[in-house]
Amino acid sequence: MAHRRQEIEEFVRQIVVEVEAAEATGMTTPQAIADHFNAIGVTTRKGRKWTNATVEKFLSSPIAIRHRSAETIVGTKNPNGIADQPSQSFGKVQLRRLSGITIAHYDRVAEDYWHGTRHHDVSQNTGAFL
Repeated sequence: MAHRRQEIEEFVRQIVVEVEAAEATGMTTPQAIADHFNAIGVTTRKGRKWTNATVEKFLSSPIAIRHRSAETIVGTKNPNGIADQPSQSFGKVQLRRLSGITIAHYDRVAEDYWHGTRHHDVSQNTGAFL
């Protein structure tokens, strides 16, 4: 049971990172996010394609809400009602989000990368490095 919960938590974290990355590029509607997920091959836990309804359901689920912070939601406004502008430096939330995006990408391509490079001779790289 604990292992299944960990798998679900990891899946939710990865999807939240993907949602936040999509939002950062201007995809703010559930349908746009669903289309983006389907285009890049991100599926639901059951391996199905995303729909407007599944994105809405996911985003409103308590576990997804828990993994999202108000600071990372695109379109937030400051107390004056003005849309926040991106800062020139990264805060903890942005670094966590960028790290999550990077790790999720490597998780998705790791096996393909290994198969594509496992027989590659890296002796020239090792020599240059040393």
